[in-house]
Amino acid sequence: MSDEEPPKPDYSSLVRIMKRQAQILQSVSGVDNRAEDEAQAIAEDKYEDIQRQKAETAGLKEKNRDLRHNRKLRSAYAKSVFCYLIWYSVFVAVVLVLSGFNICGFSLHEDVLKFLVGSTAAAAIGLVYAVTNGLFDGVGKK
Repeated sequence: MSDEEPPKPDYSSLVRIMKRQAQILQSVSGVDNRAEDEAQAIAEDKYEDIQRQKAETAGLKEKNRDLRHNRKLRSAYAKSVFCYLIWYSVFVAVVLVLSGFNICGFSLHEDVLKFLVGSTAAAAIGLVYAVTNGLFDGVGKK
């Protein structure tokens, strides 16, 4: 064997290749960082949208609950007014029959009877208007 030393490799080209690979890695890393930043921004926007939508949903649920409760109250009120109107009308009918046929000596002056009949009509019309206006307030209005 000879005492010759093996040739030394050319490290300068290897260093150039390694530097080039490091540059490529840095540029790819920069792209990854930008993509991560964009993804983070999109995620934050989506989170804000979701929070806003949750708040809107909660508001709509509360509004629906209030409307449902309001509807129940108006319905109960309408039933009460209707019962009052029926009993008032029955009372007026009884008074008219008693006075008209002079049962048990019961008689009222003609003006009183006119007032009683007129007030019944006014009560019926007024209460029906009030109830329907209250029940259907805003229906059809936009």
